[in-house]
Amino acid sequence: MHLLKNVLIIIVCVTNSPCLHAQTEMSALSDYVNIYKKYLHRDEGSGTCAMYPSCSQYGLIVFEDCYFPKAMMYMADRLIRCGHDFNCYDLTLNKGQLLLLDFPPYAEIPRTYIHNNKQYYSYTDWDIKPDSTLLFINHLINKQMYQEALIEIEKTQFQKRLLTTQLFTNKLICYKGLGQVENAIFDYEVHFPESIKNSPKIKFEMLDILLTVENFDMARKLLAEIPDNNINSIISQKYAWQGIFSAYQENWNEASKYFNLLASSNTEPKRDKENFQLIQEAATFKKKKPWVAASLSLIPGLGYVYTQRPKSALTSFVMNSLLGYAVFTSIKQKNYGTAALLGVFNLSFYIGNISGSKRSASQYNQRKLQKIQSTLYQNNKSIN
Repeated sequence: MHLLKNVLIIIVCVTNSPCLHAQTEMSALSDYVNIYKKYLHRDEGSGTCAMYPSCSQYGLIVFEDCYFPKAMMYMADRLIRCGHDFNCYDLTLNKGQLLLLDFPPYAEIPRTYIHNNKQYYSYTDWDIKPDSTLLFINHLINKQMYQEALIEIEKTQFQKRLLTTQLFTNKLICYKGLGQVENAIFDYEVHFPESIKNSPKIKFEMLDILLTVENFDMARKLLAEIPDNNINSIISQKYAWQGIFSAYQENWNEASKYFNLLASSNTEPKRDKENFQLIQEAATFKKKKPWVAASLSLIPGLGYVYTQRPKSALTSFVMNSLLGYAVFTSIKQKNYGTAALLGVFNLSFYIGNISGSKRSASQYNQRKLQKIQSTLYQNNKSIN
């Protein structure tokens, strides 16, 4: 039944495509898709599509943005993948539900759409006795009330002229919690006093922020400004961050060098062993080849098997087989008009299966390396 619903949305898009009916207004297509969403696309479990944007909304986007053949290919590929292989997608929070984030491949996904379930905690400088205001700010941060904490920090800086590392570090933590990375970088560059910017603690906090936007140039500059002094905790953190940023740039030889230096300055056998294992895994990782995935997809679904998306593979095989059988049956019964229409669908799903498998190979490589990089980050970001 779900497959029939999926085919229906393509029929809706095809019969109302601007490329077929140049004079048809976009509102007509919207009306049809809204009817589909309201009356036909009610999943028994959650009541909504498992992906964001939903399949119907995805159809509106691609048929508005692309020429008909390409839009058909994108739509078929999406329906093959819909709700499958959850580990292959980022998550987004929409109306209280966690959904699989999947925009058309030509669109850039806004970073703010990606669900961040991290909780950040306040920083306390034990060399300074915190007063009630600073304790209240810490309390707000630990309760994940980052916006309120940021307001209190601004008020404290204005009223008390309090310019401490603790206060500015917590300010950066609030920006991280709010996902306001650009604001954090601007505030640091423009408003932070030089004495605060020279603090290693502030620089390490900024490195954590810069990593989220992969601002490697600024990170390299900050790392160069941190002195190679005899304070073991600072030099260890510097080595750790140099190793992390090298890993995120896929420079595994350099990452290995810095993690070796870290191991010699701050020995922790379990952590060090895992670091070297991860670097070795990344350095020897055999990437999936997109052209191999595309070639295997000449047999529908086989390319998805190659890229370890078994449910998408099964769906691709079933939908292509059903549509192919429907075309054959229609021709056999001399229903040539129906055969032609179903043939368009079948060709779309076949090409969508090939192009989707090709993209999934690149996505597999990316997510594999991201997992290694993320584990290295988690292992080493809190060294002191």
